[in-house]
Amino acid sequence: MARDIVGHERAAVSRNYTPIDAETKRTALDKLPDVTALGEPP
Repeated sequence: MARDIVGHERAAVSRNYTPIDAETKRTALDKLPDVTALGEPP
């Protein structure tokens, strides 16, 4: 799934990236807008 989203055809390409710890990922995700609330009144 992730390879499809970023456009990599082979898993070997994705393995070249530096691993990111769970806390850093969570911090980044928390900065994204809540797309589940789109279209709902505030």
